[in-house]
Parts: sequence; structure tokens; C-alpha cells
Amino acid sequence: MGAELFYLFGRENPDVIVLRWLRARKWHVPHAVQFMMDTLKWRHEWGLQRLMGKGESDLIKEECAS
Repeated sequence: MGAELFYLFGRENPDVIVLRWLRARKWHVPHAVQFMMDTLKWRHEWGLQRLMGKGESDLIKEECAS
């Protein structure tokens, strides 16, 4: 998941992302950290980094093959 965090922060200012998570959880730090971990886990499980790199055409090929 470290690669997901690096990739996510590479797109935006890390301060902006952390503030977004904190605001979404009403400034409750433990909830914001859990939200961040859940987000990173979701990005990893669904292969968002690969999707962003290769685009939707790669997914269409996989669907046609199955």
C-alpha cells in the first residue's frame, strides 16, 4: 500500500489530501487515519494505479477475454 500512498501524493499536495480526510471525519484524527487506510486499501484492491496508468481499454480487453 505504500506505493498507492506515494502515487496518490504524487498527484496532489499531501497537505491538501490529509486536510480533506480530516475535514471528512470532523477533525477526528483516529477516524481520519482509518479513512485514509481504507481508501488506500480500496485503491490497491481495485488496481487503481494500473487503471490510471493504462486506461480503461485494458479493462475492456480483460472483460472480453473472460
